[in-house]
Amino acid sequence: MITLQLPNDEQVLATVGKISIRHGQLDYCLKMVIKSILGLAITEAIDATDNQGSFELRKRIRKLAKQKFKEGEILVKLDALLTRAKRATEDRNQILHSLWAFELDGTPVIRNRDHSFQPIPNLTRLNELAEEIYTITTDLNNARLEGFLKEALS
Repeated sequence: MITLQLPNDEQVLATVGKISIRHGQLDYCLKMVIKSILGLAITEAIDATDNQGSFELRKRIRKLAKQKFKEGEILVKLDALLTRAKRATEDRNQILHSLWAFELDGTPVIRNRDHSFQPIPNLTRLNELAEEIYTITTDLNNARLEGFLKEALS
């Protein structure tokens, strides 16, 4: 039997929050990639992608990029970044959308996709995911502002 409680470790809670904030930044960056590909104003891009989640944003970027760049190196490089973003989002979703609880003996657990309970992710893994999301966001933004996407769009 389990009880529904938050982990007692304030660092774990803070790092889960950090993952959530970093992921919001990733989604914003995906919106800015759409902005750059289409040459939109920031407000237009944000309004046009309102309430679109990561999946929809990645799908839209892929479609727009394929139309704009056709098959080739730019699309392949962008696909690699989008795949990294997809994996990070899946990892984030596993952490944020799973059931966090405690066994009756006081052990904190998380329910996995297979419905089994496992120990909660350790602080190192949580920090690695937050950093991974940040790195992907930075890589996408750099590609857009000064890298291969900027060159392809100019």
